[in-house]
Amino acid sequence: MMVFMNTSTFEEFQISHRRADDDPVEDEHGWDTYLNNGPIERHFPVEFATGVVVDRPVLRCALCNGVLHDIKGRVRKTAAAAVIEAAALCPDCNDVTGCDVRVSSNGELESLHGLGLRTYAASLGVPAIVRDPVTGSPVMLHPYLDSRQ
Repeated sequence: MMVFMNTSTFEEFQISHRRADDDPVEDEHGWDTYLNNGPIERHFPVEFATGVVVDRPVLRCALCNGVLHDIKGRVRKTAAAAVIEAAALCPDCNDVTGCDVRVSSNGELESLHGLGLRTYAASLGVPAIVRDPVTGSPVMLHPYLDSRQ
């Protein structure tokens, strides 16, 4: 159970974390992502010089599978990869669903926390050929398949 304080009235209130069996869920990282970041859509699409594109994700509640609309988070991107941290509060379940992933410039997708693979697999656009951004020569012919080996 987390306790927060309303700074205008100095009144403490609790936010309950529930799951199907009503036991507490301790997803501190998900709550931290949700409470300390702005709307995530301002970071999308994430584009790499190789042609790999990550569109804004469709995040679903881990408990009821409902579509979540108020997604907050951040994106840290380099030329080689992007780390995407996202979380949203389900108004029906009163719980936060988090999903963090690392996406490489060749389209490889790695889940870091929560429902990352399920969330981002449909949001990832990978070209048939990944080319070196400087020389233009092919680096990978089947980037998504090659990254699984």
